[in-house]
Parts: sequence; structure tokens; C-alpha cells
Amino acid sequence: MPFHISTPPHLRRTARRRPDGPDRDALLRYADELEEKGDASLVSSAVFRAALRAHGTEDD
Repeated sequence: MPFHISTPPHLRRTARRRPDGPDRDALLRYADELEEKGDASLVSSAVFRAALRAHGTEDD
């Protein structure tokens, strides 16, 4: 399965485990843009960086 198809569901599951707030929003925004654009290289770098930061705070 291509990366851009399998990643949004994973991001949405990760976001559901988070409380409401900027980390959850960042993950959902990235999942939405990745689905819309179909290619991670077309997602804005700011959205990508925010999602990476949010994903990295899971254990905090």
C-alpha cells in the first residue's frame, strides 16, 4: 500500500488518543492535506513540521 494512503489513517488514530489541542490539530491537518494532495512533497513544510513535532510529543 502506498505511503500516502496508509499514513492518514495512522495519523487520525494517533490524534484520537490525544486531548484536544494544537498537537491533535496538527496531526489532523497533516492527514487532511496528505489525503487532499496525494503526495507528501506537496504538503506545506510548516504543516509537515508541526505534525512531526506533535507526533514526537506522544510520550511526553
